Amino acid sequence: MSDPEPCRMKHTEDPEEQRDLMEESEESEELSEVKEESEELSEVKEESEVEEESEELSEVEEESEELSEVEEESEELSEVEEESEELSEVEEESEELSEVEEESEELSEVEEESEELSEVEEEPHVKPGGNFFKTFESLKD
Repeated sequence: MSDPEPCRMKHTEDPEEQRDLMEESEESEELSEVKEESEELSEVKEESEVEEESEELSEVEEESEELSEVEEESEELSEVEEESEELSEVEEESEELSEVEEESEELSEVEEESEELSEVEEEPHVKPGGNFFKTFESLKD
């Protein structure tokens, strides 16, 4: 057998080295865990950003749809305004036509009165101092 001291010494140094190695191993494990957690956090952060961007995109799409609806309503309103203007023009023309019809009726009345006046002018008249019966008899013939 050999000297027990060197063996003890070796045995004593060994536990310190082992402790150091164990501590390094534990630190390495902790560092690995921290790296994993950091990667997981990065993934979660990326997912969160993607979700936020997706929500923003959805909001933009909704606003775009609303804008399209507003544009359609604006076009419809423009069409209604044009139709309203056309209707106003038609109403004005209708009023003008009514005025022309009234004037035409008045003209017809004037023409009728003129014809009646012409007929009266063509009838024989009794002159002052003339013989009414003579004139009346001439009408009978």
